[in-house]
Amino acid sequence: MTVAIVIIIFSIVQSIFGVGLLLFGTPTLLLLGFSFEQSLWMLLPSSVAISSYQIVGKHSLIKSKKEIYQYTLPLLIIGIVVVISNSNVIDIEKIVGLFLLIIGGIRLFKKFRILLKRFIRRRFKIYCVIMGAVHGISNMGGGMLTVLMSSTHARKEVIQVNIAYVYLLFGLTQIIVLSIIGDNHFSYYALMLITLSSLAYYLTTKYLMHFIDNAKYQLFITYLVLAYGAMALIY
Repeated sequence: MTVAIVIIIFSIVQSIFGVGLLLFGTPTLLLLGFSFEQSLWMLLPSSVAISSYQIVGKHSLIKSKKEIYQYTLPLLIIGIVVVISNSNVIDIEKIVGLFLLIIGGIRLFKKFRILLKRFIRRRFKIYCVIMGAVHGISNMGGGMLTVLMSSTHARKEVIQVNIAYVYLLFGLTQIIVLSIIGDNHFSYYALMLITLSSLAYYLTTKYLMHFIDNAKYQLFITYLVLAYGAMALIY
């Protein structure tokens, strides 16, 4: 029941702000005592579902460079294999907490975002490699992905669609790798969570989205990221 509530709440957040299910769902489930692999199996199918809905009918807006997949996916695969294979010695909560604080800092300070965008323009491939590794290790690559897309595209709708598209590829890749190397597999429970997240997405986009001032609540999301990072490091 607790997991279902987590999925519903952060599916609503992701439906409104474009991030949330993985960004907040991962540390929440880890803090509740689930392993990293268990957390991924509960979150990724729902994340893939929402990302799929977000790009339906918008394929003409997908303009992501092929280099993104070429340089992120190999490191994503290596990262997740390393973490899952060494889960008994890697303190994943601390790693996730550290990346959350970094993401929060980037969101909070404009100067950091400017420097990061400058780095992307000069070292695009290196940035993609780092992003792939970060997402594979911690499931926290969404913050870097948002900065990447906002630095390469101007229109808000194009940015959102391309974030969803890359998130979709990330999620499918993670699920395939987990199916091969992991101890857990897709279950009927995950199917139930997909149904709940899909319902949350539909109701949010149909009835709630128009009443939310995205820009107004971005600062709240930033502080929430920082709070989660601190909790993951402390507990």
